[in-house]
Amino acid sequence: MKKNILPMIGSLLGGLVATLPWVLVYVYGNMMYSILAILVAMGALYGYQLFRGEVNKQLPLKIIIISLLSISLANLVIIPCLLLAKEGLEVTISNFTYLYQNSEFIRGSIIDYIVSIVFTLLGISGVIKSIKGQVENNNDGKIKIDLSNGNSRKDRLLVKTLLLGKGAVDRESAINFAEDDKVNNNTLNILISQGIVVKVEDDKYYYDSEKEVLFNKQNNKTVVISMVIVLAFLGLLTYFAISNNNDDNDNNQEVERVLKYSVPTGYKEYDDEEGGYYYVPTDDLTGESGYIDVYYLEGEYIYTDDFVNNIKANIEDDGKVLGTDEFTNKYNHKVVSFIVEIDDYTTTVYYIFSGSDLGVVEVIDYIDNKKLNSDAKEIANNFTWNSNNIDIA
Repeated sequence: MKKNILPMIGSLLGGLVATLPWVLVYVYGNMMYSILAILVAMGALYGYQLFRGEVNKQLPLKIIIISLLSISLANLVIIPCLLLAKEGLEVTISNFTYLYQNSEFIRGSIIDYIVSIVFTLLGISGVIKSIKGQVENNNDGKIKIDLSNGNSRKDRLLVKTLLLGKGAVDRESAINFAEDDKVNNNTLNILISQGIVVKVEDDKYYYDSEKEVLFNKQNNKTVVISMVIVLAFLGLLTYFAISNNNDDNDNNQEVERVLKYSVPTGYKEYDDEEGGYYYVPTDDLTGESGYIDVYYLEGEYIYTDDFVNNIKANIEDDGKVLGTDEFTNKYNHKVVSFIVEIDDYTTTVYYIFSGSDLGVVEVIDYIDNKKLNSDAKEIANNFTWNSNNIDIA
């Protein structure tokens, strides 16, 4: 059992690693390329063979299953996590769950997943065909991916063996192929185009070993350059993605609208539909731990002892006042706060007075979240109005 499981685990690991280009292009380029699925199948095969998996007739099916599983995990798990990170949100189980509670996200994910499966089947078809052909004629227990449509290593080796075996190494020693030599014409034409096989008059051919060495060197150089370009491209995508995330997460991001205040990092902003904004911790977008609401009222809200007592009386109609406080914030606005116990949560409300306008910073706390309360007080301390006030209440 262990002998069969380990190669499949290795195959899955190889397939998942090979999904990296697919994932990066999807997340940061908003595109899908079926050709990248080829890498997934090749990675799955490499992982399978690395863990010494048996080469048999079931191998093509195994690679198909692992490739589809790798793409499924990439689309349904890895990509959503990266999308959260891209938006500057913490990758947590609660945020991940919240994402899959969003009907619009689910709808888009299903469509993308179906397209991904189709692209994967199209992309890996050549790899699977190559594996099938080699399984049927396998002698050394190793599978090598060849997508050259008949121009396999075996076909090239046959041409080389036939020509060199008969001493066909220059124009004078060129020979004809016999009908029973079973030379693949596609392979022969490719070798001729590469200059490795030279065709002379009367359909005679010879093998130029020096050209073969030169071609292999150039081909290896091309492969290395291509890999460097691809890795550099992926590196740039990652760099810009990280840079954008860092820009989005600058400490104490300052909000400048009608209101001006500093918001500590770690919050996602939403409109509260009444002209204000509320902030949910990015490590719990469900809001189950609590959130901070910020808004203001324009009118006759002048600070007096009677006005503060009226506020307290109104609050006591809804809950129990546990404590009060007064201070002057950094913009020299008078701030009055109340800690109130209401049913299954505690709220601390900060009232910020400026002339006849009244600003409000309210924290809704379900779990005695000290950071939430500390951040709400910081917002109240940095709260003021811009010079050109507009009534948004």
